[in-house]
Amino acid sequence: MAERVVTAPLWIEGPFVGNGEGVVIDANGRGHAAFVVADQVEVVLRSFTFTGGHGELGAGLRVDGWSKVLVADCTFEGNHATEGGANGAGVCAGTVTFERCTFGPDDDLLLTGACTVELVDCVVNSGVRIREGATVKFVRGRVRGPIDVCGTTTRAPIVRIDGTDTAGGVRNDEVLPGAVSRA
Repeated sequence: MAERVVTAPLWIEGPFVGNGEGVVIDANGRGHAAFVVADQVEVVLRSFTFTGGHGELGAGLRVDGWSKVLVADCTFEGNHATEGGANGAGVCAGTVTFERCTFGPDDDLLLTGACTVELVDCVVNSGVRIREGATVKFVRGRVRGPIDVCGTTTRAPIVRIDGTDTAGGVRNDEVLPGAVSRA
């Protein structure tokens, strides 16, 4: 099947059953379960389980385009990243909002570059790595693994934690720290 490029707004919604049930997008180890690379489009992904993804940066979901993406009521489990990428989701560009999503114990997140990411009412059973100039806001929810923050000599991440249980703690690099605040 040839690759399809999205150039218009896209809304994909599975039937919401609750408790992580619904439509399963299984990449069967053949690439990312979902990959948003388009610029200047709005994408909504709602009520899916992303599994079987395999690839660099974000095996379950990779966002690499300058678009606005909403991921709601989704589950990430059983994905495998290569080369130090994140198993669950990797974002390096655009504006991404995760709402009421659940990330499995091995499905971590990597948020890097000039992206803006908000996690609202999400449960992250693994860790979150925030790098370079990423701007990230956690609203309510829970992160069981560490939130690891590290900038570069020219770009520091901005992290705001608002009412989120950070059981795994926050590690802000001593040499190249980010701006971390709690509400």
